[in-house]
Amino acid sequence: MLKCGGELYFSDISADRRVHENISDDRILRGECLGGAMYIEDFSRLLQAIGWKDFHYMSSVRAAIDNPQIEDLIGNIKFSSRTVRAIKISDFIEDICEEYAQIAIYRSVIEGS
Repeated sequence: MLKCGGELYFSDISADRRVHENISDDRILRGECLGGAMYIEDFSRLLQAIGWKDFHYMSSVRAAIDNPQIEDLIGNIKFSSRTVRAIKISDFIEDICEEYAQIAIYRSVIEGS
């Protein structure tokens, strides 16, 4: 989708386990963005498989289900809204970003910068 070095930001609903077919086929749960939620570990594997080896969850908030009928339908699945930042890196770069206080020095032509 993007060349190496490209960044992608997006948000979506994910599930803490695989969503059963009776949930994914339910029109109401699809409309609530729960029926189509992907299991978070499958999502991670998919990102890596298509070349997005460096990604981070910028935020993760548990999705509030304030409807008893929907709670009965989904059972014990926990859903969350996650914002993802993905960077496309080449295959020869380490697949996990390590952040150990690296620094960058900006050599400006502006004195004092």
